[in-house]
Amino acid sequence: MNSSCDVLDGAFSLTKCPCLVILGSTYRLNSKNVFTFTRPFKHQQNQQTMLQINFPIVLLSALIPLLVGVVWYSPKVFGNFWMKAAGITPNKPSPAQMAKTLILLVALSIPLAFVLQFLVIHQFHFYSMLAHDPDLMVEGSEIRAFYDSTMERFGMEFRTFKHGAFHGSFSGLLLAMPIIAINGLFEQRNWKYVLVHTGYWMLCMGLMGGLICAFPGA
Repeated sequence: MNSSCDVLDGAFSLTKCPCLVILGSTYRLNSKNVFTFTRPFKHQQNQQTMLQINFPIVLLSALIPLLVGVVWYSPKVFGNFWMKAAGITPNKPSPAQMAKTLILLVALSIPLAFVLQFLVIHQFHFYSMLAHDPDLMVEGSEIRAFYDSTMERFGMEFRTFKHGAFHGSFSGLLLAMPIIAINGLFEQRNWKYVLVHTGYWMLCMGLMGGLICAFPGA
């Protein structure tokens, strides 16, 4: 390895190592001035350090807009308010139209859920800063050692439903609301129309973000 960090048997020397400034204050050195790391690292729950996308949870969270929409836009909740704000009259769709709507709703929610995980899981941000280096995928390399040791300490930080729900709902406010409002301006809609849709997406994205954040990939 062409580096001042010599990697041997799952450990590397920190003598003149550029990682020393970053890792030295966090991890102890042993008597031989060697910093040890697990290779490949696994959490106590037997999870690998390399981030995994939890596809079942992503797909499950894609059902949330459908389930929330059934309640949110029902006449007893915000359905009448929404139809009045949108200027539409209630009509009963045919079974074929309803099936098409529900299928497309879930299908369009899948990419939303996929992207949302990168907003609510902070560990993806750390990974993205290192992903350009091919040595990241080489076990025993300097950058992989840095990645593994960092994930060992911080890999489960902020991985809670509460944290994901906060970032998800905040994303709904800062991302969905401006888009809905801009469309509303072109369509000459009033702010009631914007608010009812914004509330819906803040709730949906909050629940989706919480679910995605709380269940790491296997």
